[in-house]
Amino acid sequence: PPLPGHEAEATASHAIPPPDPALLEASPAGPLPRIGADGRQPRLAYARPFDRADTRPRVALVIPDASEAALPRLPGAVALALPEAPASLLATARARGLETLLLLPPGLEAPEAALGRFAGYVGVLGAVEPGLQRTFAERGLLVLDPRPGAPPRRAWGRAADLQLENAPTRGEIDRQLAQLERLAREQGSALGLLPGAHPLIVSRVAAWAAELPQRGLVLAPVSAMIRRPSSAER
Repeated sequence: PPLPGHEAEATASHAIPPPDPALLEASPAGPLPRIGADGRQPRLAYARPFDRADTRPRVALVIPDASEAALPRLPGAVALALPEAPASLLATARARGLETLLLLPPGLEAPEAALGRFAGYVGVLGAVEPGLQRTFAERGLLVLDPRPGAPPRRAWGRAADLQLENAPTRGEIDRQLAQLERLAREQGSALGLLPGAHPLIVSRVAAWAAELPQRGLVLAPVSAMIRRPSSAER
C-alpha cells in the first residue's frame, strides 16, 4: 500500500543520493568506490541522515538480500547487505532512505572483483582481515564484521552485537529483538544482523521498530553506529 502522507514526507527527507561519478573509479570489474578529490567518502555520502545529538540508546539492524517487494515494509533505518543488486532495487532502497552494504563473499582475496558489483553503498559486510580493512578504509568505506566481538581496527566500522537466528515463530523473533534492545540499553548501542527477509521477520521487525521511541530508544542507520579506527593500527 502507499505510504501515509507524513511517512512519505519523512521518507523523502531521508532519501539517499544516487552514485556520484566523482566517488567512482573505472575498472575492468566495474566502477569501484573511492574517496573523492575533495575528500568526500562513500561511507558519508550515501549515509541516511541522522541526528547525532540524539542521546537515546541506538539500535541498528542489517538485513541480507531482501527483495524489492519487502522494502516498503521495512523501517527506513534498516540497512541492506547485498552480494549484488538490480538497479530497480537500489533505486527503491535509496528512495526509502535504506543504506546499502556490499555483502562480501567468503574467503575474499581480490576485493576489486567484488567492489564493482554495484555502486552507492556505505561499506561492506564480512569477516575482513586487517590488511583488507585498510584497503576498504582507503576507499572511504566502513566495515561491518558479522562476528560479535571482532570489531574492525583499521577502518571505520563495527562488529555485530547479535546475530539473530532464523526463528519460525513470532514469539521467538520478538524474544531475540528484545535481547538486542537490552544490549542497546546496557551498552548505549547495539547492532543486530537479521537472518533474512522472511515475511514474518519483516512484519515483526516493523512492529518492534514502531514502538522503540515509546520505550526510549531510537532505530539508527548503520552509519551512525560505527567507530573510528584504532589510532595505533591505522
